[in-house]
Amino acid sequence: MRLDPFTSRKIHFLGELEGPPVQELKHQISNYLSCEHQIQKAYLVRINRDASPTPKLALCLVGERSNAIELAQTVGTIFKELFPGAENMEIVFLNDPQIREVNLLAQPFYVSDGSDHCRPN
Repeated sequence: MRLDPFTSRKIHFLGELEGPPVQELKHQISNYLSCEHQIQKAYLVRINRDASPTPKLALCLVGERSNAIELAQTVGTIFKELFPGAENMEIVFLNDPQIREVNLLAQPFYVSDGSDHCRPN
């Protein structure tokens, strides 16, 4: 799992992913994020960076980075269990312009309800 600390680099958002395996990934990540109160929204999209012609899968988050390393480890474990042998998924914390851009192409699969209760798995 790769956590991207370089939110200033240009990211091209290509659209969200769908399908049964992706829905299960979104479900499991949503359950985890419901206990991570610093994350308000999450998107699962394909991205492309200026330096790379190959699209990547990215978990794009809106919220604080205070627990970023643990979050990356847990989400990485979920991803590897569902997609063994697949290339890593990136984690990107979105800045305001990126939030506006990704909202044109995708809907968040996770939106915090602001409660202090974790959803059961």
